[in-house]
Amino acid sequence: LGFFLHRGKKTVLWTGSDILSYVDTNPFIRGGTHFVENKVEQRVLQQKGIKSIVQPQFFGDLTKFKTTYEHSYTPTVFLCAHQGREEEYGVNIVLNIAPQLPQIMFVIYGVEGKGLPNVSFRGKVSEEQFDSEIGQYQACLRLNLFDGFGECLAKSLLLGQYPLSVIKYQFITTVRSDR
Repeated sequence: LGFFLHRGKKTVLWTGSDILSYVDTNPFIRGGTHFVENKVEQRVLQQKGIKSIVQPQFFGDLTKFKTTYEHSYTPTVFLCAHQGREEEYGVNIVLNIAPQLPQIMFVIYGVEGKGLPNVSFRGKVSEEQFDSEIGQYQACLRLNLFDGFGECLAKSLLLGQYPLSVIKYQFITTVRSDR
């Protein structure tokens, strides 16, 4: 309602699943300038009659991230997930492919689970600890089929790593999810 009542310039930044849960329930959201973080989000808004501009966002402090990438023949790849949404974030895919890739260590943040020899669950950690640990890794894996521009991708890119995403972004390798 505040969006509708506001008489000044209106700008909306959509950052992922908020599109799926909010657009249909709020008829007042149609006006203003709308920004999304990728073409997947843009298509969904377009289907609902809302034009948008694609502009990935990062709200962190850019000065905190320096290139720390070091090549490894036994790379560590990290991903982030949320409790109760493990399938959405591709945890099951990692658990399926990890045995086929024993030289790669997968580190999963945000959820607890039973690991494999090359899969470690870190659970929830502070942002400071997360940033410190991921600086030692080689890649980030983002397997969400519908998503905003995850901060883990941005941080991986800023650290000079190899971010991998199912959703296409400039400067990021696009991978298949094989769900």
